[in-house]
Amino acid sequence: MHKLLLADYIVFFVYFIAVAAYGYYIYNKKKSGTMSSNDFF
Repeated sequence: MHKLLLADYIVFFVYFIAVAAYGYYIYNKKKSGTMSSNDFF
């Protein structure tokens, strides 16, 4: 098996940050006001 390279860890880290930031954005948007199903479509 191959060892993970530094670039692999960077990709995982960037992906994690992107997903966490998106989730945090949705959380704040949801907390700030009411959302309806139309917001998702």
